[in-house]
This record gives sequence, C-alpha cells and structure tokens, in this order.
Amino acid sequence: MKVKRFENTERESYLDTLAKACKVNPGLEYKDRAILSWDEIEEMSGAGISFGAHTKSHPVLSAVSLPEAKAEIIESKRTIENKTQKGVTTFAYPYGKSEDFSADVVNILLNEGFKYACTTNAGAEEFPINTPMTLKRKSNILSPYLLF
Repeated sequence: MKVKRFENTERESYLDTLAKACKVNPGLEYKDRAILSWDEIEEMSGAGISFGAHTKSHPVLSAVSLPEAKAEIIESKRTIENKTQKGVTTFAYPYGKSEDFSADVVNILLNEGFKYACTTNAGAEEFPINTPMTLKRKSNILSPYLLF
C-alpha cells in the first residue's frame, strides 16, 4: 500500500480527502482513537500485564527522517512509562516488514533501552534468541488488522 509510505502530514491529508470524496465521516482522527483507554491500561498494568511501545503516529520508520523516527519512538515509550509507571523494553515496528525499518532505527531502539522488537515477518524464534530486535511473528491468520 503506497499511502503508508507517505509522510505523516501527507498521509493525514490524503486520508481526509479520500473520506470527503467517499462522503464518509471517519470519526475521531486515528491518532485520537484508543483500542484501550488509559484507565484500562493502567488497571491491566497494575495486574501485571506489560505494554510495549509502537510509535506515536504509526509512520513507516524507514520512510521518515532519523530524528523523526527517534521522536516517534521516544514519545511512545515515555508516554507508556508515565501512564503505567513501569519501564518499557519491548517494541513493535509499525507495519513491521523488513523494509519498514532500518539498522539505524534498530540502533535508536537499543540506545533507548529496548531489549526486544517484533516484526510482522512470518516465522518463529528458537531459543536462545539470536535476533531480539527483529523477532518474527507466528500466526495462523495473517491479517493486516491483527498485525502491527
């Protein structure tokens, strides 16, 4: 899908134009929607469930500048840490294919204290894990709605 490679503002503008052309009301902007509320996340975190970072606005990290990628990653991590009062050491790459992130993005993650990062590349890991920053994902259903 070519739209995912647009810069954030270009993508938002394109999607707004598309929604108007189709005469649909997209409702809340995607960045304002939450699958879980912060209250639910805080409650789940208090019960021992951990949360990982994913970026602030879901860009293709290989398609944005490194400073923008770093800001996206750090803001996501810090927001979750502030809300849960727990450290965040896991990350899921937006879209998650190998072409959607770079070695420089992996280095940003390592420098920010991440220990594991999940791709959407099909497969399974064997122990010991040799590539913790590019974990594969095993799924019976490869749906874009189930993959980050």
